[in-house]
Amino acid sequence: MGEMVDGRKQGEGVSEKRIDIMSGEGDIACQCMLDYYSTTPESEQLDSQVDRNVMKQPPDRWFPITQSTNGNSWTATFHLLSSGIGTQTLFLPLAFVYLGWYWGILCLSVAFVWQLYTIGLLVNLHESIDGTRYNRYIQLSMAAFGEKLGKLLAIFPIMYLSGGTCVMFIITGGGTMKRFYQLLCEDCSSKQTLTTTEWFLVFICLAILVSLFLPNLHSVALVSFLGAIMAVGYCTILWVFFIAKGRDDHTVYDPSKAVASEVGRVRSILNALGIIALAFRGHNVVLEIQGTLPSTPNRSSSNLMWKGVIASYLIIAMCFFPFAIVGYWAMGNKFPANGGLLTALSSSLHHYASKPVLGVIYVQVVISCVTAFQIYSMVVYDNLERAYASRTNQECTKFIRTVIRIVFGGVTFFISVAVPFLPTLAILIGGIALCITFGYPSLMWIAIKKPPTRSRRWWVNLGLGCLGIGLSVLVTVVGVWNLASRGLDANFFHPLFTKKHSSSSFKLYYRKAVVVVFKCMLDYNSTTPDSNEHQNGILQPPDDWLPITQSRKGNSWTATFHLLCSGIGIQTLSLPLAFVCLGWFWGSLCLSVAFVWQLYTIGLLISLHESVPGTRYSRYLQLSMAAFGEKLGRVVAIFPVMYLSGGTCVFFIISGGGTMKLFYQLMCGDCSSKHPLTTTEWSLVFICLAILVSLVTPSLHSLSLVSFLGAIMAVGYCTTLWVVFVANRRLDNTVYDPSEAVGSEADRIRSILNAVGIITLAFRGHNVVLEIQIPATGGMLTALSTTLHHHVSKPVLGLVYVQVVISCVTAFQIYSMVVYDNLERAYASRTSRKCPKLARVGIKIFFGGLTFFISVAFPFLPSLAMVIGGIALPLTLGYPCVMWIAIKRPPPKSGSWWLNLGLGCLGIGLSLVVVGGAVWNLACTGLDANFFHPR
Repeated sequence: MGEMVDGRKQGEGVSEKRIDIMSGEGDIACQCMLDYYSTTPESEQLDSQVDRNVMKQPPDRWFPITQSTNGNSWTATFHLLSSGIGTQTLFLPLAFVYLGWYWGILCLSVAFVWQLYTIGLLVNLHESIDGTRYNRYIQLSMAAFGEKLGKLLAIFPIMYLSGGTCVMFIITGGGTMKRFYQLLCEDCSSKQTLTTTEWFLVFICLAILVSLFLPNLHSVALVSFLGAIMAVGYCTILWVFFIAKGRDDHTVYDPSKAVASEVGRVRSILNALGIIALAFRGHNVVLEIQGTLPSTPNRSSSNLMWKGVIASYLIIAMCFFPFAIVGYWAMGNKFPANGGLLTALSSSLHHYASKPVLGVIYVQVVISCVTAFQIYSMVVYDNLERAYASRTNQECTKFIRTVIRIVFGGVTFFISVAVPFLPTLAILIGGIALCITFGYPSLMWIAIKKPPTRSRRWWVNLGLGCLGIGLSVLVTVVGVWNLASRGLDANFFHPLFTKKHSSSSFKLYYRKAVVVVFKCMLDYNSTTPDSNEHQNGILQPPDDWLPITQSRKGNSWTATFHLLCSGIGIQTLSLPLAFVCLGWFWGSLCLSVAFVWQLYTIGLLISLHESVPGTRYSRYLQLSMAAFGEKLGRVVAIFPVMYLSGGTCVFFIISGGGTMKLFYQLMCGDCSSKHPLTTTEWSLVFICLAILVSLVTPSLHSLSLVSFLGAIMAVGYCTTLWVVFVANRRLDNTVYDPSEAVGSEADRIRSILNAVGIITLAFRGHNVVLEIQIPATGGMLTALSTTLHHHVSKPVLGLVYVQVVISCVTAFQIYSMVVYDNLERAYASRTSRKCPKLARVGIKIFFGGLTFFISVAFPFLPSLAMVIGGIALPLTLGYPCVMWIAIKRPPPKSGSWWLNLGLGCLGIGLSLVVVGGAVWNLACTGLDANFFHPR
């Protein structure tokens, strides 16, 4: 194949051709793919025409996927079988439980034919242009849809199906290793068995070791052959044993009895469609596999590849259909819905297979996962090696290749340990990427082949493409629906195989929520502060159109109210816990130092507000861009600002709604005979109240009276609590020794780091200091109503609860005003007119609904306050000092220069320490997350 030539114009910055994609585990690979895929493929004849200053893409023989083209139809068959059959096949009988015999077989047959047709399209499009081979899916997407749209449509699904699938292999393979050991060991209670995490480590070490001997995709052929035998083996063994054992007594085949309600029936049918659709995988590596085959003018690689496809999918059909049909025949409605068939075989369904046979199945599953890992990971290796070669203009050395494989293995291992419940989210995660299989191939065929409009093939492919994308959306929605109905008990950092999880995910809606506000902030902050000039063809709206700068009639009193309201919160109630870990002296010292430090940084922000004559930096992000430059300023500030605006509002809903419930329970007494509101409903009451208040406060200055009330409430409940504690005196046998608070030395260090985090996070509001200047956990609360109720009388406790609720409602208005301002500026920038009242109401209701959804989806967010707050800590203690140096430019190595540089570095370092301590704490104690189940 000819070399890939970078089509950038001379002098064009690389950054202009990139798209920043934030996708968790896919950041590295996404960036590398964007570095490489900056142009569509071109032939070698154009190489001589490229200017010397334009970087050439390195030859394909340097990279794992296209290093060898010595494959044949046999090797293609092995690759397709190994990548196409997995443990997702074992869920097919469950789809029949919800669909029944007729619809189950029909849907499985339609899905099989449909995905076989789309594979045929991909094979045909691999060499659709003379002299050009599209060896990677994203290349074909860019050739069909254009460079920018092709990247956007394909990059996320590709990353899910490459890195994400490898994580699934670690979780499944490591868990199966553990089951195999338990099967052989019988009674392991007297031995020191490996934990699930350690079994994950054993699996990834084995997978990395195998990958070190496989430099390219063609060299995986023998490994794929072994994996294909194993995958076909365990599927066949299972359905044969189902036939041998016969079906259960009283087996029922009625789908209407599988679920109770009509709504549950609809959801189960949609789940079944998702299970069937997701059983077919591997489309994202079809073009890569075909890239290993030779191609000549007389014989195209498509012929060899199509033979491999026919052979492999004939075998896949012989696995899928018998297993689905026989599994449903044997168990009927009793087929296990939770935990998977492998888990059920080792517990409730152990009578279906003898111990030796079960051991063989486990070994086959492990080997299948190890071999399939090599194929899917090769896509990531290829992109990372191509990024290295593009920048160094030399082929990857063996040492670099080894490092790439070890780093990727380490990243996937970390994700598998951090999020071990990912397989239960398979329907949603797979649904997002389903368009790769059923939708895009048909649309790409139309775009490249350009058949006559409204011809038969045009209509067929257009219809299938739209149906495929619609199916992807439908399956994704079903995953979210499952989550909303049953919740997700997530075991972060605690891999277990005894918990039952629901097959759904929250990440899609959360990511969309972040992206909406993030995009609005980028739209707004794309020009210099307070500028009304045209930039990039967009007229920046005048400041008097926007909530924050609409009125400048504030004074020192209103600023005081805003600062008190936004600066005091229930995080203050955790300060005594820091003293428990630090003791009297160090606790008082750390609190005093933190207070002076943050007061100094507020002073810096105030002085920088009008540091340039005629220019007012009215938003934190504007000041960051002025200090660090437009691009770097956005990068270092936009995430912390987003955490401290939208994220803090979510905390207010959780805290305020929960306190409302505590107040009701306090007033109601014994509510066992009544129908009290749930925590979710109390959160809804809170957000409705907050939105109602926001509708009558159009600007930040108009919040003055609200902030005054909030300031009184915040000061009130803090003062009330410590006065009551003084009045009631201390507990009997009170101990003040920090060494007795924890056991081991490691726990002592961890508790100290947590205490430092509690103190630093008690000071909040720096992200709204500049905005205010323009117009001029709940743990203690819960304890007070339970274990510490004897310290506070019922009327006083009720007063505290009311004060907390009012404080949360009023502080919500200040923090949400930052978001309203950005959304309204985005609207005004695009329409060149001031936001009408109706649009403002819509924005506030939309933001309120979004934060309410997040608070219900993640009611455990307050327990992650250390991690979330630590990420945003530089806004408070670090960035102001560095920005002062960048803008004021004091003499280098002067006293003020050293002071601010030191404080800035310490602030950023403290952020890392707090986040590290929080992650350490999470790794030690775990997190029992109650998604969609506020308690």
